[in-house]
Amino acid sequence: IGFDLGASDRKVSAVINGEAVFSEEVIWEPRKHSDPEYHYRQILAALQDISGLLSLVFKNSFLYRNMEDLVEQKTRALRESEMRSQTILQTAMDGFWCIDSAGRLLEVNDAYCRMSGYGRDELLGMSIGRLAVDQPAETVADNLRRVLAGEELRFETVHRRRDGSR
Repeated sequence: IGFDLGASDRKVSAVINGEAVFSEEVIWEPRKHSDPEYHYRQILAALQDISGLLSLVFKNSFLYRNMEDLVEQKTRALRESEMRSQTILQTAMDGFWCIDSAGRLLEVNDAYCRMSGYGRDELLGMSIGRLAVDQPAETVADNLRRVLAGEELRFETVHRRRDGSR
């Protein structure tokens, strides 16, 4: 898309793959008009005339085509990475869980479900404090706060199974 705001006219054109798809030349004589609003309205009119072609020009641009390919590649790589992570976590022999900032379970693996005696649906959304039996709620909350603040923290807890045992 190109603009030529000359002394006697204004030109607007759009080119796709070397071919002009829009071209307009309008007499506007900017020197005869000292009001900035006149210039603003004329330029705005030119933009409005070409606005329908902006998406077409952009979609045919080198940038757009490459951006679309890049987004597709990155999305595919992210999906593959997520699938690998899920496979690792779901097939691990150790129990794994992930919580949100409020301490509610967002994700659990099959091993943790077997260890706890709870079904996945029962665990998701449950507070980790409800499962940790060997630490006061304040300690669980403090550990959560510290981890969320970026601190590397290592600790062990005993969790209550569905049947009440440890």
